[in-house]
Amino acid sequence: RAGLTTTGGLILIINGYSNIINAFYMVSERLPMIRSERPVFLRMEEALENREKEIETETLQHFDRSLRFEDVSFAYGENRVLRHATFTMKRGGKYLLVGPSGGGKSPVLRLIRKYFNPDEGAVLIDVQTLGAITRESYYEHLANVEQHVFLFDDTLRNNLTLFKDYNEDDIMRAVEGAGLSSLLASLPGGLDYTILDNGKNLSGGEKARIAIARGLIARADLLLLDEAFASLDEEVARGIERTLLSLEGVTLVSVSHVVFPDTAPLYDAVFEVKRGRVAPASGS
Repeated sequence: RAGLTTTGGLILIINGYSNIINAFYMVSERLPMIRSERPVFLRMEEALENREKEIETETLQHFDRSLRFEDVSFAYGENRVLRHATFTMKRGGKYLLVGPSGGGKSPVLRLIRKYFNPDEGAVLIDVQTLGAITRESYYEHLANVEQHVFLFDDTLRNNLTLFKDYNEDDIMRAVEGAGLSSLLASLPGGLDYTILDNGKNLSGGEKARIAIARGLIARADLLLLDEAFASLDEEVARGIERTLLSLEGVTLVSVSHVVFPDTAPLYDAVFEVKRGRVAPASGS
C-alpha cells in the first residue's frame, strides 16, 4: 500500500539516515577554519535539500541491461567527492570498487542506494533515471550489506529473513553460504535464539555474516557490499566472497579495502575510485 515500505527497505532507510549523519561529520571535519556551527548546519541543510531534488513518480520497470553512471558529480557541501564519473555495470556482473580512503567509493554506493541524488549527471537503471524511481519499488530489487549492521531484538531467524516467509532450505543455504553454520550449531535454540540490544550478544564477525546471509536469502537483482569482509577472518571471508561471486543473475557491487589476489580476478571489472574519478584499475 502507498506510504508503506518493506522491512528491508526500512533498514536501508535507517542506514541511509545514519550515512547522512556521517556525511555531516565528514563535511565538518574537512571545512577549514570553521569559526562557528552555522556553516556546518548550512551544509546539513544542503544535503537534505539534495534528497528532494527529484520527485519519485516512477516504479522500476525492469533491470535487464545495466546500471550506469552518466557524467555524475556529487559533493558533501563544498567537498566534491565525485567528478564527472561515467561507467557501466552490466546486469548480472560482479564489480569491485577499490581506492584510497576518502577517494569516493562509499559515495558511489550511497548514490546507488538512493541515499542522495547526483548534483550533476544521472544514475540510470536501463533507461530509467534512478532519482525518479520510488524507493519502495527499487528496494524490492536491492539487498544491502554494510559494515555497521542493524539487528532487531528478536530471533536469529527473523533477523535473517527480515520477517518474511522463506522455506527452511533457503534459510539453511544462506546460513551455510554466509559461514554461519558453526554459530547456529552452538546457539541454544538455533534459529530461535534471541538477539539482544542490536547484537550485543554477538561478535562483529557474526553480525557481518548475518548481514551477508540476508543478502543471500533475498536473492535480489542487485547486491551491494560496503566493507562486508572487514570484520571477518581471512579464510572465512575468501569462502564467502567466492559464494557471492558465484551467484547467477545477481549484479554485485563491492566496496572493499580487503582485496584477495585469488578472488579479485573473478570480478568482471575492478574500478579504482580516486580523487572523485572512477576508472578501470590497472590490469582489470
